Amino acid sequence: MFCLRRYDKSAKLPWLFAAYTEQVTSVPFELNGKVAATLFVRDINTKNRATKLGWIDETDQYNVQIEAQKLKESKKEAVVESFSSTQKETKVKRKTRKK
Repeated sequence: MFCLRRYDKSAKLPWLFAAYTEQVTSVPFELNGKVAATLFVRDINTKNRATKLGWIDETDQYNVQIEAQKLKESKKEAVVESFSSTQKETKVKRKTRKK
């Protein structure tokens, strides 16, 4: 997936981009502290067409930000798992009825 951004267009409005293989609408997305109109496209030919029409390819910066978020989430999960593994697990006994 490719992340293409445009800073000269309003991020609040949805911008439609159509190519031969796909049609996408821009969304406001924050990357490196700046909110801009952002397209997420799947096809390389759509990416090439968009860059020729003025969209900026910031896929590398997007991937770095996503990896950093995943790393933070995995650290939080690791902390939770370490606390749960140190506690003693006890099985709950079921009450039986006398006949």
